[in-house]
Amino acid sequence: YVAMQGPLPATRGDVWLMLWEQRVVVLAMLTREVEKNLIKCDRYWPADVGDVVGAGELQVRLDSEKELYP
Repeated sequence: YVAMQGPLPATRGDVWLMLWEQRVVVLAMLTREVEKNLIKCDRYWPADVGDVVGAGELQVRLDSEKELYP
């Protein structure tokens, strides 16, 4: 597994490259993007299932998403 902080906009591509190099197949985010009106980290995954976003040299597709604690 890989433990990390949420990325900044400038490091999003680096994060995906590291996850790809380490062959991470499941990603679990344990924090909210925004808490008490403060941005905690950049949204580094696509907004909707099936969407694809560029992340540096990689293309990232969201296959599924489940929010456990709304």
